[in-house]
Amino acid sequence: MTEKFYVFASEFLASYLESNTAKVQAELAQMADRQVIDGDETGCRTSLTTRYTVKIPEVKFDAISAIVEQRPVPIDATSPAFYLGGRGTIRRNVVVYRLPFDGDGTIFRLRPQQYTVWTHQMWIEGSDPCFEVVPAMDDSSSANQQKDEILRHFQSQLHNAQQEIHAYNTTRLPKVIAHGYQERKQRALEKQRFIEGLDVPVQEEKEK
Repeated sequence: MTEKFYVFASEFLASYLESNTAKVQAELAQMADRQVIDGDETGCRTSLTTRYTVKIPEVKFDAISAIVEQRPVPIDATSPAFYLGGRGTIRRNVVVYRLPFDGDGTIFRLRPQQYTVWTHQMWIEGSDPCFEVVPAMDDSSSANQQKDEILRHFQSQLHNAQQEIHAYNTTRLPKVIAHGYQERKQRALEKQRFIEGLDVPVQEEKEK
């Protein structure tokens, strides 16, 4: 089993999205002068938008699967042994649920700006988020209830993250690219005018 983490409870999703913004700005800053002056602005902006659009995570909740493992778990109030003075561990049925997902599981660690005060321990297998429940009294209906409660909160948090990413992709990112391109083009044009005003030949600067 890989490392467990608490879902939607680490750094803010906004910070992750702004790190993506920084990559866009860095690429714009490195563009050659001639490229921004004479190049295809529309094509360049479209390419940047395509490459830096953040994929909205989509979990296939209707394809959830589960396995049941019997393993030692701490004795607690859901076990008859607890009331007989039992301590330590007891073998119980543990249901492990797996949610099919194709994408970067990092998203499940990040906290959306709008969120509920809820989290749960999960881990990633392949690219799929997984979690487990220990049903009270080894009752399958208890497992179903716990699973449904976890999924209800998980879907709510995921929806908030999806909305935030969608807003970034459709509003923030295009503005960053448009403004960044125009700013870079303006600097290139100002440099060109400066060079044209010199009274000696100027060698072309080698592109870095």
